[in-house]
Amino acid sequence: MVVQRSPKPLAWVRFLLALPKHRYLLYIRYIMSVRSKLKLILVFSFVLSVMISPAQALTTSEVAITTAFQNIQKVIAAPAGYVTPKWPVAASSTSAIESAFGVRIQNSTGKYDWHRGIDIDAVLNTDVYAAETGELWKVYQYPNSTYPDGGNVVILRHKFGSPVVYNGKTLTYYYTLYMHLNSINQTLINAFKSGVLLNVKAGDLLGKVGHTGEPNIADHLHFELRVGTYCTLEFQVANPNSSCSKGYMYDPAMNPLLLFAPPASSTTAVLSTKPTSLVDGKVHISMSDAQTLLNRVEFSITNASNVVVKSSVLDFDERTGFNATSTSALDTPDKTKPYFSPLIFNDASLSYQTDVIIPKAFISGYDGVSYKRTLTVEDIWGNRVPVKW
Repeated sequence: MVVQRSPKPLAWVRFLLALPKHRYLLYIRYIMSVRSKLKLILVFSFVLSVMISPAQALTTSEVAITTAFQNIQKVIAAPAGYVTPKWPVAASSTSAIESAFGVRIQNSTGKYDWHRGIDIDAVLNTDVYAAETGELWKVYQYPNSTYPDGGNVVILRHKFGSPVVYNGKTLTYYYTLYMHLNSINQTLINAFKSGVLLNVKAGDLLGKVGHTGEPNIADHLHFELRVGTYCTLEFQVANPNSSCSKGYMYDPAMNPLLLFAPPASSTTAVLSTKPTSLVDGKVHISMSDAQTLLNRVEFSITNASNVVVKSSVLDFDERTGFNATSTSALDTPDKTKPYFSPLIFNDASLSYQTDVIIPKAFISGYDGVSYKRTLTVEDIWGNRVPVKW
């Protein structure tokens, strides 16, 4: 049975959670008493309704991050010495993105792949710049064991204008990563070897475009944004005592286009195949090749009383609906619920496109006329496009 939420149970639970520990225990004893069995049933009913509540828009953590980057772009609460972000590849723009953030068909293999950054197409030895002002954090020269497929890698550390709460942790820093460089600026190499945290301004030369680490692919810059820590969740799980693991335990990569001023949304979404208990459904999503901003898809089914009876969320930045504990798990979609089926996207593409597949087994029993289905597509800035049927 689905119990619709009301303000009173919500206030009751918030009241309990706000209590000091010793007071909280006293109230638990009270709830467990004979006189309060009815209250206990109401609390459990409320928890049940929350568990199957409708999918929400950008999470509180995501709003905090997007607001922080928007404030930096507007030079509000920006760190001292802030310089306007610089696109990291010379004589280029977002239209040169040949592989987007999130799920993709990998151009070099033709297989489904979860991409933690963006690939920017460029010719060999094109200048690579620091995207934002910060300090030199790491330099990895090829070959190296830390980023064996990343080739020559430079990592910069940047400071939020003010601390940001994300996934329950207060963050001070974010990182930008530049991979597959053909060469690294010798000044950076010398500074890193000497242990100097070299100050770097947006637009400073970091190196040259190449394909080190992946010899069988075309020249490009693999560019990443990571918040809080520069270590992937997979590394954190395998190395829990590492300084970049303690207290985080989330996958830190987010869409690097958060660093740049948001453009007008170009997202469209169309129901191309209506799902039934016999046929998988398909929603086709498209956006400009220069605006690969897709972040979140929410699918929900409501009954005649407008109560959500089933829902599912896929969120790129927060990995909701994905298993990021290992690369193999992240690269394997869960096809028991709605999942992405990306189309090929490369430097020749005029638009970024992907399908969302709604498995017939997921919707089985809820495809009657008394049910309403909604799939909402959302970009990294919170622009939303709903599809209803």
